[in-house]
Amino acid sequence: MKKLMVLSAFASLLVCGCKDNGTLPEVIPDGGFSYSDIYVLENESLIDAQDYEIGFPASGGEVELRIVHPGDELQIPSEGLGGWLTAASIGIPVKYKSPDHAVTGYVQDVRFSALENKSGKRDAVLLVIAPLGNGFAANFHVVQAGR
Repeated sequence: MKKLMVLSAFASLLVCGCKDNGTLPEVIPDGGFSYSDIYVLENESLIDAQDYEIGFPASGGEVELRIVHPGDELQIPSEGLGGWLTAASIGIPVKYKSPDHAVTGYVQDVRFSALENKSGKRDAVLLVIAPLGNGFAANFHVVQAGR
């Protein structure tokens, strides 16, 4: 009987502790990247960099993009790209404020390079990280035509 009373008291505490106050709980980051706040600057327009597609012909080549981000320097891990694709920051980041002042941060030029492709179509996802706080990130989707 004593166990039943203790169990009953514990159950009532749980029920009272789960009171709904009509608001959603605050989302607490779990330490992962925030996939937001990184943009590609094209013709003075900001384009969300998440899943931004970069295309290369089979002959390879280079593409330079201006990337706007909240950190002060971009990190571009290159592991797992198979050696056919590279990306490197050019110069130093420069402070940036969008004309409408909605976005502030830094702008960084990045050169993406692909070697000649003598086989079928290739694609990769390239992670670009702005290390501020837990970090902001964007996945660039890189596609190269095949012969």
